[in-house]
Amino acid sequence: MKLFGTVQSFDKDKGFGSIKPEAGGDALRFENSAIKWNRSDHPQAAQRLSYEMGTGTDGKPCAVNLNSI
Repeated sequence: MKLFGTVQSFDKDKGFGSIKPEAGGDALRFENSAIKWNRSDHPQAAQRLSYEMGTGTDGKPCAVNLNSI
C-alpha cells in the first residue's frame, strides 16, 4: 500500500534519514537503499515522497520503496 510523507532529515554521509507520515504517527527511518530514483539526487528536507511500510534489520517499522512525487 502506497503511503505519503515528508522528509524530515537525510544524512548523506551516514546513508539514512527520517520521513514524517502524512497520516500521522511517529517519524519512520529510511536507508539510502530504500530510495528508488537516482541515488545521487539525495532527499531534501520538506520533500514529499511516497513509500511503503517495511521492517528494518532491528525489527522496527521503516519506510521502503521511496519515490519522489
